[in-house]
Amino acid sequence: MGQLEGKVALVTGASGAIGGAIAIALAREGARVVLQYNRGKEKAQAILDEVVKYQHQSYLIQGDLFKVETPTQLVDQTVRRYDRLDILVNAAGTYRRTPLAELTPTEFAETMKLHVGVPLELAGQAIKHMLAGSCILNFSSDCTLGHKRLDGIAYDIAKAGVIAMTQDLARGLKDKGIRVNAIAPGYTLNESHAKELKQNPERLEQLKEKSPTGRINEPEDIAKVAIELCKPDSQLTGEVPYVIGGIIYVEMRDVCRANIDKNNMHIFVESCLPKKNT
Repeated sequence: MGQLEGKVALVTGASGAIGGAIAIALAREGARVVLQYNRGKEKAQAILDEVVKYQHQSYLIQGDLFKVETPTQLVDQTVRRYDRLDILVNAAGTYRRTPLAELTPTEFAETMKLHVGVPLELAGQAIKHMLAGSCILNFSSDCTLGHKRLDGIAYDIAKAGVIAMTQDLARGLKDKGIRVNAIAPGYTLNESHAKELKQNPERLEQLKEKSPTGRINEPEDIAKVAIELCKPDSQLTGEVPYVIGGIIYVEMRDVCRANIDKNNMHIFVESCLPKKNT
């Protein structure tokens, strides 16, 4: 018997690499899984084919998360079918490389809605049906470590917002016994990354060299962490584990020294990069 036997999970973005891997892992542990997708029906169906090998009482729902009514519909359909909802996984997302000078208010608003607004709306609907012991899992990113470039600033801001949202929800739902966590993955192999690395093998070697394990995250690595956070005996809430394979983004040559303010326990890092003359 799996750790999630009898549980019901709703996974958004289930046609994606990470969402799909989590859906399969949940089913392997015994959960009945509702898989949401928008586009990519063939990919979603392929994931469902794997899911039903472990839990045949699972199914797909097509839904455009940008539509106002979709979050409510997803939760209502799940509860109507199974009469319960124990796990919500907000795995839907997208990354656009738009330079700051070209970022439009519309794109910024859409990015915030998909990564922060929709998960918040889904959580609001889900908790109406969740019992103590249920959990919500959001997705942030390693971009919140501060190493990203300005061509993804809207995404970076949204993913920082996910952390704040997760921690606020964790505090707000503690009395209901509902746990809320987020995962912040690093570079993880998916279809687009696989194509990129095939065309640029040097990039692959660079990524491997940065990792103590000598390998790159795979979706299944993220799914293993998700299961740990979702299992009923977990006491974790308000946590945001970074799943980055031990990669260190800030090299020592870029840091001169860390000054510690012992009174306020603040750490100030000074850059060693040469200062321009003024």
